[in-house]
Amino acid sequence: MNSQLYDKKYPIPIPIIKNLESKIMIGDSTGEGVKRAKFLIKNGYATYQMLKRIKNFFDNFDQTSDSLQEFELSGGEDMRNYIEHTLEADRGNINRSSEIKRAIQPDMNRGMKAYVGESTMKIKTLIKEAEEKEEATGLTLNAVVVVLNPEKRFLLLKRSSYPDQWMPNKWSMPGGGIEEGEEPSKAAIRELKEETGLVVTKFKESFVIQRDENVEHVFLSLYEGDPFNIKLDKENQGFGWFGYNEIKHLDTVPNLIDYINITVKDYE
Repeated sequence: MNSQLYDKKYPIPIPIIKNLESKIMIGDSTGEGVKRAKFLIKNGYATYQMLKRIKNFFDNFDQTSDSLQEFELSGGEDMRNYIEHTLEADRGNINRSSEIKRAIQPDMNRGMKAYVGESTMKIKTLIKEAEEKEEATGLTLNAVVVVLNPEKRFLLLKRSSYPDQWMPNKWSMPGGGIEEGEEPSKAAIRELKEETGLVVTKFKESFVIQRDENVEHVFLSLYEGDPFNIKLDKENQGFGWFGYNEIKHLDTVPNLIDYINITVKDYE
């Protein structure tokens, strides 16, 4: 069992809960399936261990000989699909997070560095060195802002779908290209204001990561204002504040959840 997921709680979708409520009336009140169904209905969540047990039941279920009632009391086909998708996504996130942690270690051959937990002065020095190297190698420089509110929800923007738009209709974070001679933090402030209307003067944390020919300067902003005070530009058609587990089920631009994993250390 994956120790990183042990005891994690997963919210059960409301349609599955409603289906369990309808099935529990016909079940054996002393059976294991009924007890589990009652727990899910009452609490609205399942632990990682419980999901694994239910998955094991589904994996070994034989519709020619096993009880269809137990299958329905376990959540039925909707629950089976939910578990498959959820556990696969979580395991993938852990694997990607581990890969990223390895990838962002100093690598002089690829010019890849991440600066997290350093002093402000050292970060400025390291970023300046990185920028000089980036300019010399012709890499594309971008600034991305992770916006987190007190409810531990992240601001995402849904991209517009006009012609030649990058990643149309996908969810993304505020950000864009760094202009020539522009400091990454200034670019992040500018892009955040242009795309959302939000104005910040400093960031909680930042890091730099290189992916192929792109260098991403990622900043964390803690926002405590009105969550609906967002003014979108033409690049985006909508916005939303999402919890970490909700984001994993959205159609997002590449690497978005990875940036959250690295930047935010206590989102739960």
